[in-house]
Amino acid sequence: QRQKRNILATLFLSQGMPMLLAGDELGRSQHGNNNAYCQDTELNWVDWQAISKDDQALQVFTRYLIQLRRQYPLLTSKRYIHRPDEPEEKGASSVRWYNADGEEMHEEQWSEQHVHCLGWLLEKNCFETVGEHAKSTLLIMFNAGDDNIEFCLPKVPHVTQWQELVNTASHQGYSEGVHFSLGQSVQLMAKSMCLLLGEFE
Repeated sequence: QRQKRNILATLFLSQGMPMLLAGDELGRSQHGNNNAYCQDTELNWVDWQAISKDDQALQVFTRYLIQLRRQYPLLTSKRYIHRPDEPEEKGASSVRWYNADGEEMHEEQWSEQHVHCLGWLLEKNCFETVGEHAKSTLLIMFNAGDDNIEFCLPKVPHVTQWQELVNTASHQGYSEGVHFSLGQSVQLMAKSMCLLLGEFE
């Protein structure tokens, strides 16, 4: 189930239009057949009476991801997201990439093939913007490796602490009331990803 949660979270936490095939939210694989439109057989049917509790939980998780995508506009930018030092316009969204030490990644680090973990931070360039979620800062962390990793949370201006919104290593894909302080190390489980919300004063 963790792998399915990873795939769904990657889809809905990415920029652009998410494309979800009916049944994906229930873990329906069509046995790997990606061209089953002409198959009027059990391969392409959804057996609503045989949905397992795990797949029902996956459906709840998918609904939760859709809710997050609607709630935080940073996940649905209408323009290309630039680096902070290359803003397209005042108030536009920007992205920063971080390594597990909580430091911004340098160009040469993208070639380190032994590294299977990274994070990226989505934020606004202009913090004077008013309105709901105008100051939203989101940190998404990936661990594609086979070992757990201690990920040091970056110290970001205006952010006082981090709140966990998604953790694909947990049974339901998210936990309620989990907070982390600035600079704290978080255990990022193997083959998992997390989404944290930066909270402000």
